[in-house]
Amino acid sequence: MKLDVPICALASPYRGKNDLQLSGSVPVATQGSGLRETWIYKLEPARCSTLRSEVSVCSWSTGFAMYHTLYFVTLLACLSGIVSGISAPRAEAKSTTCKLQVLQSSTPRGYISSKRNESGEYGILTNSSTEAIEVTFTPKNTSTQMDLSVTGANVNTPALGAIVGFFNEGDDLKAGSYHYAYIGLTSRTPSGAVPQTAVNSFDQVQNYNRKIESAIWSFNSSTKSVTPQWVNTDRSTPQNILLYVDKQNVLIITGDKGKFGETFKEEFEAQGATPVEVFEPPLHSHSLTHSHSFTEILLNMRFSLFCAAVVAFCPIAVSSQSTNLWDLIGFGTRPSQTTCRIRVYQGTKPLGYLSSQRNSYGEYGTLQDTTVGALSVTFSVSRNNPNQLNLKVGGASADMPMLGGIVGFTTTNDNLVSGSHHYAYIGLTSQTASGSTPVQGVNSFDKVQNFERKVQSAIWTYDSGKKQLAPQWVNADRTMAGNYLLHVADEKALVLTADKTEFQKVMNVTFSEVALGCVA
Repeated sequence: MKLDVPICALASPYRGKNDLQLSGSVPVATQGSGLRETWIYKLEPARCSTLRSEVSVCSWSTGFAMYHTLYFVTLLACLSGIVSGISAPRAEAKSTTCKLQVLQSSTPRGYISSKRNESGEYGILTNSSTEAIEVTFTPKNTSTQMDLSVTGANVNTPALGAIVGFFNEGDDLKAGSYHYAYIGLTSRTPSGAVPQTAVNSFDQVQNYNRKIESAIWSFNSSTKSVTPQWVNTDRSTPQNILLYVDKQNVLIITGDKGKFGETFKEEFEAQGATPVEVFEPPLHSHSLTHSHSFTEILLNMRFSLFCAAVVAFCPIAVSSQSTNLWDLIGFGTRPSQTTCRIRVYQGTKPLGYLSSQRNSYGEYGTLQDTTVGALSVTFSVSRNNPNQLNLKVGGASADMPMLGGIVGFTTTNDNLVSGSHHYAYIGLTSQTASGSTPVQGVNSFDKVQNFERKVQSAIWTYDSGKKQLAPQWVNADRTMAGNYLLHVADEKALVLTADKTEFQKVMNVTFSEVALGCVA
């Protein structure tokens, strides 16, 4: 049966055909029988019923979510300064100031905090309204997109806007594409503007250059809702879906939730990640029937009046394996700290511990037999996100505290690619952001040689099972070719390259391909 609106599936062990406590929901189909019986409900378009006095609650139709933790959300704007006649026309538009709060059924889950996550996006929850994000806007007609000004925001990034996702290959959100955009602070863009390169809270943390839009919000005076609409580069405006991920502290928008999940599925399943907690009732995996649990989420914005939206969601179990989609995009569980000494291996053969003493060129690569005086590093890692880590070197100076990569002396540009001898030394560097391209920074090679080589520090991946560290250089165009870690014994140096054959041919040196063990 083809439905013209999204659907939500309820398995009979939890609720029967008549147990959906949402007016306007219609049972339209069934599949399976007995304990496997699943009723399919069609959710009507937006409808309002009186909650109290002149205040309305709007029930909003929605679809089902992706992979455990993606929930559809509708942002609702509460009008201030109106005591009655909410639907009455205004003589002139007045500004509205609101705070955002997330509820589960009638139980508040917390306010959306004014603090952003470690990557500069919004989605952290707080129990204190004084810590909640506050936005101000002037309501316009439903076809006009507007800015939401964030109270206390920097003058350079005053608006609540959308920022092109890190893994996007273009700037458009549409059906058939996995592309997404984070919700964060942005500079202002005109209503109807296409994506523009401008200041935003993600780039300020990650040192990227992502495009943004701020005037993406539309206000519906009937439903009291504020919804996002991204404008593509060809000025088309396909339907947008707003997704919220609890525990991962992030809000995003996308044009195709199915393609979004499909694109990243293999990669995050391969991580064997810890599952994200979901709201009750508990999620059950049905590999063939794809039956779904049901609950209600309320997301509302409060000021002087109470406004809320009811949102249905159905988390889908894609497999019995523990998964966490958002670890792929960079939001994991609370990291743990690890301190260890580095031992160098050729295959399974230990060559020695990496000495804390650098060679005469300021590079690491001197080996020793004991742990006394060996290089010690400390790093924070989530088991769900073990990539692009900074390794802090014990006893290093404040201006170059990290074990990082330094562009090689004979390297003619900053890229490590197949077909090129280009390489990078391992030495002390200043800290660079996760995913950063090569940047000018203080490093131990330049300190000795008086050069100006570019560096990267957040190049390390940690395999907690093997207790191994491996480097991954990010090229100037953000591509990442496979890296080889080589020990050049005669030079007492560790280098990384993307083509060990070309490296040997051009540099004419003898080396061993090695791995780094992390020994507590």
